[in-house]
Amino acid sequence: MIKSGNSIEHNIVMETDICIVGAGAAGIPMALEFEQTITKVLLLESGDFKEEKKTQDLYSGSVSNKTMHSPPDKYRQRRFGGSTTIWGGRCVPFDPIDFEKRSYIPHSGWPINVDDLADFYPKANSYLEAGYYCYDARNTFNPVPKPMFEGFTSSAFSTDGIERFSCPTDLGKRYRNRFAQSSNIDLLLNANVIAIELNNPGIEVDFLQVATLNGNAFKVKAKFYILAMGGIETTRLMLVSNNIHKNGIANHNDILGRFYMCHIAGNVGRLKINGATNKVQHGYEISPDGIYCRRRIQLTAEKQKELGVSNMVARLHFPKITDPSHKSGILSGLFLAKNFVSYEYGKRLKDDEEDTLKLKAKHFLNILTDPLNTFKFLLHWLTKRTLAERKFPSVILPNKSNQFSLEVHAEQ
Repeated sequence: MIKSGNSIEHNIVMETDICIVGAGAAGIPMALEFEQTITKVLLLESGDFKEEKKTQDLYSGSVSNKTMHSPPDKYRQRRFGGSTTIWGGRCVPFDPIDFEKRSYIPHSGWPINVDDLADFYPKANSYLEAGYYCYDARNTFNPVPKPMFEGFTSSAFSTDGIERFSCPTDLGKRYRNRFAQSSNIDLLLNANVIAIELNNPGIEVDFLQVATLNGNAFKVKAKFYILAMGGIETTRLMLVSNNIHKNGIANHNDILGRFYMCHIAGNVGRLKINGATNKVQHGYEISPDGIYCRRRIQLTAEKQKELGVSNMVARLHFPKITDPSHKSGILSGLFLAKNFVSYEYGKRLKDDEEDTLKLKAKHFLNILTDPLNTFKFLLHWLTKRTLAERKFPSVILPNKSNQFSLEVHAEQ
């Protein structure tokens, strides 16, 4: 059943078995795991089905340097489905080393390990429609594809790891009907949890205080509570819930929120690969179950430990889009269309160069002098991306010279 928090009786105490806060990538699948059981589940969501400015503004915050990190209300969505409503679909599990205590990384080491998540990853793949749970190219494809770099071997780098791509699935749209038809799961929209109220000893949750932007307020009391609001909002709620513990819940050591993780990303360097272009596999491959997959270059765990560095992966990438000297009509078309793509991707098409008429003219000239490739790309994008249910994940250009930049993602 689906309701709005505005329809709930003022100051009432709602009771349930399990209360999940946040209807996004984590909250929706967890709630659905209890579908058609005797367990009563209440899923609370701050937003509605569509983006609403007043609700989205609750994500507002400041960053010390906007060129290094987007404002927090730009890349997250406060509505049913959460940020799966705007994501690109990339799926990849953690590596075993990510959980380990590493002497060269202060405060490293998790209280869980990769095996603790093993049974849950296949389910996550299924909910996200990312296909069979396998992230090794050697075991994913049949027959085994050509290597990423023909003739290349290395003890420092692996090229067999793959990323799988969801449709990308908007969990809100995909599973909305199941919530509407459920007899034991209630979805409550427009419901903002503003405090976790603890009992007097401060060791158990007494109730959640919930409010709507229209001025309604009520409480939720459950046997179990699950916070599924994402790294920033879950932390913020725990910090402001200080009715008993003045520094917030679970913050006795003053470390809550101090280990926020956002990967370091960017395009770096220039890589020239010797040999014929057909000996380099840099694009997307389709798995037997119809999923777009892409291989990447990764520093091995052994080499990370030897060098004392954190985890890092890289993908082969095309030249700098904003520089018209690449002579590519496709890239110039992307540059000129930068104001018509989503914020997260559009910002990558902008840099410190002055966006002058002269610069735009050079990009326009690239389109005029490269019409065939530009037309082929537009046709491919229309059929495989715009109109397709399972969308081609990103721009891949023909490999003409074996020259690439590296799109790097690294652990902080």
